[in-house]
Amino acid sequence: MRRRRLGVLGVSAFVVGVVAAGYVAPAHADEDAESRTALSLQGFSDAVVDDARGWVYVSGGPSEDHLVAIRPDGSQARDIPVAGVTNLAVSEDGSRLAASIPSAHEIAVVDTGTDEVMTYPAQGCPAALAIVGSKVWFADTCDGGFTRLHDLDLATGTGGSEFGYPVGYLHDPGIYAVPGTHQVLVFGTGGADLSVFDADTGQLISQAQASASATRRPVVFGPDPDTVLLGMQEYHLPDLTALGTIQFSDSARQLLTADDNYLVAASNEGGFEVFDRGTTDLLNTVQFGGDQNRVVVRVALAQGNLLAFAYVDGAMQMYEEPTPGIPAPTLTAEVEQPVVIEHQTTLSGTLSEAGSPVSGSQVTVRRQFSRDVLASTVTDATGAWEVPYTFDTSGGEYLTVTAAGAGSHKAAVTQLSFYVQKLMPAFALQGPDSVTPGSSIDVHGVLSADGVALGGRDLTWNATCPSDYTTLLPHGSLTTQPDGTFTLSYDPGRCAEPQLEVSYAGDDRVYDGFETVSTHVSWHIAHVSLSLPALAYVGDDVHATAFATVDGEHVGGLPVHVEVRVPGEPYQEFVGTTRADGSMPFTFDTPTHGSYGITVWVADTDDILGDTVDTTMNVAQVTSDLSVEISSTEVTLGGSFTFTGQLTHADGASAVGSTIRIAVMDASGSTTLRTLTTTTAADGSFQLTDTPTSPGQLAYDVSYDGDPPRYAAVRGTYSAFVVVDKITPHISLETDRPSYAAGDQATLHVDLTDSTSRQVIVTATREGEQPQVLFTGTVPDDGLTLRRTMARTETITATTPADDTHSSADASVTTPVRLVMATYPRRPLAWRGQTAVFASDDDPVFRGRQAKPRRLDIQVVFQVQRHTDTGWRSVVTSKPEGFDPDGRTGWTFVHHHRAGVTYRVRTRFAGDPGNATSTSNWLHFRFRRS
Repeated sequence: MRRRRLGVLGVSAFVVGVVAAGYVAPAHADEDAESRTALSLQGFSDAVVDDARGWVYVSGGPSEDHLVAIRPDGSQARDIPVAGVTNLAVSEDGSRLAASIPSAHEIAVVDTGTDEVMTYPAQGCPAALAIVGSKVWFADTCDGGFTRLHDLDLATGTGGSEFGYPVGYLHDPGIYAVPGTHQVLVFGTGGADLSVFDADTGQLISQAQASASATRRPVVFGPDPDTVLLGMQEYHLPDLTALGTIQFSDSARQLLTADDNYLVAASNEGGFEVFDRGTTDLLNTVQFGGDQNRVVVRVALAQGNLLAFAYVDGAMQMYEEPTPGIPAPTLTAEVEQPVVIEHQTTLSGTLSEAGSPVSGSQVTVRRQFSRDVLASTVTDATGAWEVPYTFDTSGGEYLTVTAAGAGSHKAAVTQLSFYVQKLMPAFALQGPDSVTPGSSIDVHGVLSADGVALGGRDLTWNATCPSDYTTLLPHGSLTTQPDGTFTLSYDPGRCAEPQLEVSYAGDDRVYDGFETVSTHVSWHIAHVSLSLPALAYVGDDVHATAFATVDGEHVGGLPVHVEVRVPGEPYQEFVGTTRADGSMPFTFDTPTHGSYGITVWVADTDDILGDTVDTTMNVAQVTSDLSVEISSTEVTLGGSFTFTGQLTHADGASAVGSTIRIAVMDASGSTTLRTLTTTTAADGSFQLTDTPTSPGQLAYDVSYDGDPPRYAAVRGTYSAFVVVDKITPHISLETDRPSYAAGDQATLHVDLTDSTSRQVIVTATREGEQPQVLFTGTVPDDGLTLRRTMARTETITATTPADDTHSSADASVTTPVRLVMATYPRRPLAWRGQTAVFASDDDPVFRGRQAKPRRLDIQVVFQVQRHTDTGWRSVVTSKPEGFDPDGRTGWTFVHHHRAGVTYRVRTRFAGDPGNATSTSNWLHFRFRRS
């Protein structure tokens, strides 16, 4: 991959077609017209080519608010929102684009895959810059002509050291990343023109004064990886040795740009000339007219095409011109595998052009970034080349293979990478197949590589016991004799199958390696196992059995040791011998619950390797079941309720005499108010009655405290909420009559039961009026008697107020009250007893009258009846009549004048919420015969 910075061109304009503003695909109006693309920029400051991904990035200077990314053929373009950019640099893989923003003292880094922009503060006024690994190197030009170098670590977002001293005063500085290395090239005019730095440390590698022909850009690396072209002068990297000057035609006056294949120079004829990079043969001439509205500011080479950036009527456009030339030959290279150090291998390949072999071309092989030739040869008639070579160092090899140009053929370069392997070590170990217990093991060996003994090599060895990794065996080091031999001796201790490993750490030509050898020690092997019950409770006697074998056979009389570790108690120890069947029973007690550790072992002897088995057994307390029922979950204060239940042990033992505890808590369950206890009967049953002392909601929690150490407690098995209601008093309220006439005196009797409080409030309420308090105070033990003169219908209510233990209660009675009215005639002719007599043609007037208290807001009717053979029959009812202020009303009886017939009349009130229905007395009257 190559990374190029484009050269500055101070040439006039050339003739091009004009397109509208915005991005357009290249268009060819005729065969002479160049492909062109308008850029959304009004200015120009820099342009770089990304060969890795095929993009060209253009900045328009500090007044522009974006960058432009464009394909070399103009087929795609996009805006990247970065403002104020003066200089650009692209990473070698094309993944990142760096832009200097001196006005903001910042550097912007663009992810070219997503166009995401990150900005970083930068010292001074960043100008030229380059991306090397995770760092951006940039030049600070704030201090007049003195250029300082800085680096910015993108991983941390912080600046590193300042590298200004070796550069000095540089005019128009440039910074370039050397491809394939972690080096940067700094170039400018004035002071030390050329400098190469280590990009990681900032150390100066080399420095040189540029020749007169190299005082202008472009700066192009390659085609050899360790050369750089500055203007017309070529230099070797990194020592900056001048290699030669490029010669042009007489009409070429200045180098504009270059790549691996082409050189482009400004022409005295007002255009560009394209030369072959290897031979400097003139390949093509591109002529442009002298239209003063078009000014070329930069040219570049990208993907075999010539790109020119020009102002057209004050706006930027990019022009594309195909660059025909001589194609480079195809050079291949391969290596015979595997490649082993100090073993001869063969490098080979072919050279061809357009499918035809190229013979007689000099092929040289060098290490990458080195000018030292490893091998060289000449291609044969078939274009093939082959050289033998022996590598004396191991590791990765990166070779550059170059075929020199010859005649009409261009030079060709290719890369070859592979790995040179080290020699494999070989161990020859020999030790005894078996030894008796207590004997040492002697091992002899030889170390060699590629059939040659390795003498004087330091080895390490260690012995392990695969069957028991806790056993530590000897280890050590030794040195091989000149003939590669070595001997070691070690004691296997009490290991039955020791394994010895000898290892060599390797060197610069031999890999590391190791070898193992095993020996059998003829021990008799003991094996121990243990049988335990699946479940045990506190207080049980646990019967267990240990079993032991030797070499897989049951052995009697073998000593066996047992240790039982009791939580919080002294451990129990047993020592015995096995029976003929290899068993040894033992019994231990369980005074407490928890995890018991049990170890059984057979000790080592002179010829027996003992064995140990460790296990644990959980000893639990006996669990119990507690069933509970409650008689009621709601009770009135002063009342009682009862818990009944049953306690049952899981081991079936009697639960008699066990303590059952009931916690009485507040409604939240967070505060215990009191605790009740009882004990179980012979069958484990229990009963407990509670009488709450205060109203509200109470929480009850029933639990069994357990009977240590054997029986575990049962906590909170049963929980219940009980609502304790206040006492509701009973009020007796009676009147002496069910109804009253207005003006009557009513007698009221009030009494209280089921209450320790005798407070009462007695009120009378009439329709539409506020209650009137008749009495408030204490009711005597024999009751309260009140008297009241009745005037209207009203409701009498007796109420007891609530207190801490009693709820409020009331009783009511409604007392209908009738109005007292009278009916009388106005000026009758005569009276016959209680009957008024009127003339036959008279229309008698009757009056109704109220007794006190009077109501003037009501209306009454006069009802007239006549006596017949069958009794009284109503003959007329007046329309409603109202009372005057004196409590009187009147009505005239007309048209019904039958002599000899007795009539009667009365005043009637239909009743309303204020008074009950009421009528006056009947007034009898009759008409005299004429």
